[in-house]
Amino acid sequence: GVDILVSSKLKHTQTRLSTNILRDVGQIFVSFKIVIYFCWCVLVGLGTALIWNFLFWHLEDLASLQEGCGHATWIKTLEGIVMSIQCFGGELPFFFLSGWILKKIGHIHAMSLVLLGFGVRFLLYSLLVDPWWVIPIEFMNGITFGLFYATMASYASIVAPPGTEATMQGLVGAVFEGVGVSLGSLLAGNLFFKVGGSATFRWFGIGALVLFFVHVIIQFVMEKLGSRDTNIAYTTPENAMHQLEDDQPIVPQLDK
Repeated sequence: GVDILVSSKLKHTQTRLSTNILRDVGQIFVSFKIVIYFCWCVLVGLGTALIWNFLFWHLEDLASLQEGCGHATWIKTLEGIVMSIQCFGGELPFFFLSGWILKKIGHIHAMSLVLLGFGVRFLLYSLLVDPWWVIPIEFMNGITFGLFYATMASYASIVAPPGTEATMQGLVGAVFEGVGVSLGSLLAGNLFFKVGGSATFRWFGIGALVLFFVHVIIQFVMEKLGSRDTNIAYTTPENAMHQLEDDQPIVPQLDK
């Protein structure tokens, strides 16, 4: 109900309309940096799936190994604490700070930071023995989800052709959850069954760190080769629309 109330008060004017959304959205895939961006969304989806679907399972397995601790009476309480910290201690502050962070380090470095955060977070999960030590790790959810989601949505809006911003954001959201989370659930489920929770998180952590270094190297090479756009920077939605008006003036079509 509150969401409906707030949404009804938002004022938005579409200053650009796409005459052919399929053509305009399709043309962005010829850019290598956009392909890298979509791959990044898929990779983050892989890691997110592991947390969403298997973290509590891992904690319950660890709790079952604790002798004489009465784990059945407190494990669900711990899981509730984990969810609370993920939301109020991680996501919420970083959603507020995401604009400032993106202004300071830019979208590309934010993407690298997200991969680094996943690597560190997964390796810490793999080292857990006492489930209660998961609590401080959950504050990293601000980087691996809060900062990620803000980066994903704002970058999609920036690189989208005028008039296709909403379509582009919906597309990357579908790639993240429909492709990344789905594949991550399948892969993590098989690994969890074959090697156990700790080893699964360890392998995912090592993979995330490798991908972090690969992403940094690719972006560095692209920047050196001059293929990286210099006008991609964080800005507020209102200023972004004004920038579109300034940079791409509407040319009236003359009647034949």
